[in-house]
Amino acid sequence: MGSRDDGARHLLLIPFAPGIGDTVMMEPLIRAMRSQLPSWRLTVVAREHAADLIPPRGFEYVRSSCFVERAPAPLRPFHRFIPQWLIAMAAEPAMAMNLGPFERVLNLFWVWESRVPFHRWWTPGRFPRDGVRHTVDVLAEYLEDELGITIPEVERIPRLEPLPAALDWADAYLDAHGVLGMPLASLVTSSANSLKWWSVSKWAELNERLVRFGWRTLMVAPAGNHHAQQVNDGCATKPLWPRADLQQVAALLSQSDLVVGIDTGPLHMAAALGTPWVGLFGPTNPRVIGPYSYSAGRAVVARFPKPASCRDCWRAFKNREDICPTLDATGCTTLVSVDEVVETIRQLRPGMHIA
Repeated sequence: MGSRDDGARHLLLIPFAPGIGDTVMMEPLIRAMRSQLPSWRLTVVAREHAADLIPPRGFEYVRSSCFVERAPAPLRPFHRFIPQWLIAMAAEPAMAMNLGPFERVLNLFWVWESRVPFHRWWTPGRFPRDGVRHTVDVLAEYLEDELGITIPEVERIPRLEPLPAALDWADAYLDAHGVLGMPLASLVTSSANSLKWWSVSKWAELNERLVRFGWRTLMVAPAGNHHAQQVNDGCATKPLWPRADLQQVAALLSQSDLVVGIDTGPLHMAAALGTPWVGLFGPTNPRVIGPYSYSAGRAVVARFPKPASCRDCWRAFKNREDICPTLDATGCTTLVSVDEVVETIRQLRPGMHIA
């Protein structure tokens, strides 16, 4: 961090969650703060990937030793018994002491835990959708109240822009594989939480149906990912699977004609890049944590009437258990059919042919 003797007032922003998609959702909030609070010096607690998505122009990132994504192994059996709101409350003084001093600390982690009723909003279909609000709206209105700024709805849409060097790399990669000039569909197949996964056989079927009509497909997943490897093995025609860093992934997504993905970071990236997207959702509610804008995309939600056992689905995510309380060995995203996805693609991209 730089010198603190510049006379500016210092503000620390604690994010609501550390993932890639969560970082994308933070982008319009950071943008609004920088444009409307030019006299404040803004520091954002973040992981390394944040700078790849949102370059620190007019603010700075810092990594806090208090910021851990997952509890240490000896403490994990007890994690489920510690209220998340308590962890969120403790984050503020811990990070302020670790990184401070600051004139103001805005704890979006606490806001998320205290203002989002996860038991009602998290799982689509479990309760009526009336009153459900997107995470970006909840956080934006908190910042408006706290800072006296205005973030209109049109300014709450995340925006990403690939770096020129990453775009050059993507062009060279696609040219080397004979993709330039062909419709390209990027498939986002994996996430850290297995409850969000779609079936390997369905990914393979969608891949073949796209290929049959002249599309080239590209898989977006970390190298060595077990589920992505299963998807790749199941495809008769192998999708491209580049070993790319996050900036290069952003460039590839921006060059795609379509992105089909489960509820995870690269799907949010695609939406923020303005690429047409189709998102597959089961246990998570796209109206709460999906891409904010539907101007270029559509969400396909599993048609699964949620029984009473789904009421605590959100706890499986908070406690990192990856265990569905209702279905055996899977999450309900797997219940989305290939035909539903294909029909959604047709509606989204009527000029693109697919059987």
